[in-house]
Amino acid sequence: MTLEELAALRVNQLEAKFRAEKKAYRPPTMQFTPAPHFAIEWTIQLPIPPSVNDWKTPIVRGPKPTMILTKAYRDWREKAHAAFDAFKVNGPLLRGPLEIAVTFRFATIASDIDGPLKPLLDAANGHLWVDDSHVCRIASVEKLLAGPNEAPHVVLNVRSYRSGGEDWDAEIVKRLAKSKRKAT
Repeated sequence: MTLEELAALRVNQLEAKFRAEKKAYRPPTMQFTPAPHFAIEWTIQLPIPPSVNDWKTPIVRGPKPTMILTKAYRDWREKAHAAFDAFKVNGPLLRGPLEIAVTFRFATIASDIDGPLKPLLDAANGHLWVDDSHVCRIASVEKLLAGPNEAPHVVLNVRSYRSGGEDWDAEIVKRLAKSKRKAT
């Protein structure tokens, strides 16, 4: 059995379970309202992180050089952690599947767009989400110029398909299957 056939079988099983649960738990007088597409959606503004090319520096200790984090990156990461922790306000860490959209507002157009992305995602580990491996989709990465009275910054938009540690619910799996059918 191919991976596509297994996925289709699982979608069918979850759709049947969803229909059965919906019929079993919905009183006849109550109208069913589907859950929103995203369980959580957050937008966070941070300073621009150092580029991935500038966040580690080699030092020589013994026969082999070791890479350590630069002071600029450590200072930025500390600010980012404080922003993530203040924004999350004692809520649970997000778990996948997560979708993010990133907008960098640079001081100059010559800035590299992919260099600051990895440090940004890594800084959120353990503070906003469990691990950046839970990010399943990067919806967009935009590069814009900061305005004349605006400091360079990054806007991180995080969307979670679910809010806790439970398995994907049938509604999300059904929507993903529909989007795959439309693509083919």
